[in-house]
Amino acid sequence: MAQLYFYYLCKTKQTAKLMKEKTLQHPLFQVGVSVIALCLGEEVVSLILSPLYPFLIDTFSTQSTTLPAFAIIAIIVRCLTYSVILYFLPRKWAINLRDYAPFQSKFKVSELGLFLIFIFAVATFNSTIIYSLQHYLQELPLSSIYIHKFSTLIYSKEWIPSILLISVLTPICEELFFRGLIQNYLLQSYTPTKALLISTSLFTLAHFTKLGNNFLALFILGLILGLILLKTDSLFLCIIFHSLYNHLVISTKQELIPISQLSPSYIITLSLNGLIVVIGLSLLLRRKTILKS
Repeated sequence: MAQLYFYYLCKTKQTAKLMKEKTLQHPLFQVGVSVIALCLGEEVVSLILSPLYPFLIDTFSTQSTTLPAFAIIAIIVRCLTYSVILYFLPRKWAINLRDYAPFQSKFKVSELGLFLIFIFAVATFNSTIIYSLQHYLQELPLSSIYIHKFSTLIYSKEWIPSILLISVLTPICEELFFRGLIQNYLLQSYTPTKALLISTSLFTLAHFTKLGNNFLALFILGLILGLILLKTDSLFLCIIFHSLYNHLVISTKQELIPISQLSPSYIITLSLNGLIVVIGLSLLLRRKTILKS
């Protein structure tokens, strides 16, 4: 009887150990932990650097606002956080980001005009969704002064810090992480459709603390960026699209207007932009998916 109990106990421990190893090695667990580490990492780094905030604010603030100083802080925080993650994860997941160099794109130069029109349409369509739906949706509680200032800077008129942080640094960092690492790692275990939907969902969730009430626009953006990588094999195009998109959104900021109060001419324009978005998506979907062997 004692031998049977001992055998059962060993078997149970062995099974538990195998389940633990499988869980830790599961792709969803790996990417989930990575996204959580990214979100918490920015918070931790911002807290570590908090003693420097008074000096940076005194040095870079203007008479009217502290946002330029915060832009410097945000750039430092973002660079440090993404540098650590982008250093370790590619080695752990055996992904070489150099495989997605700009000149390896299968995107024809003749399609550049359509690409730019598509970006403008998506930005206009999504910015309307953002500012109109904000009338109905509540802001999620922000997790820190850093996050609060981040959301303030996005829609501020401090153009230089906004462009540097939102239109240059953020697209580069996020595309390297979400498309270059997360989506490509998921493609090793899942079909392109599943990998695209999972990476897009994680991209949307990662922005909840900063832009929680814009989840629909974020999901649309993430979906398009993921499709661009799948269909063109170029992170460079993802970065360009993301950068121009962010710049168009912050430069076309409008007042919060309920959808029911939009003028007929604006609704027609929005409908045309929506049609262009649909056509652009259909053209992307018709392209052959390019997968790394």
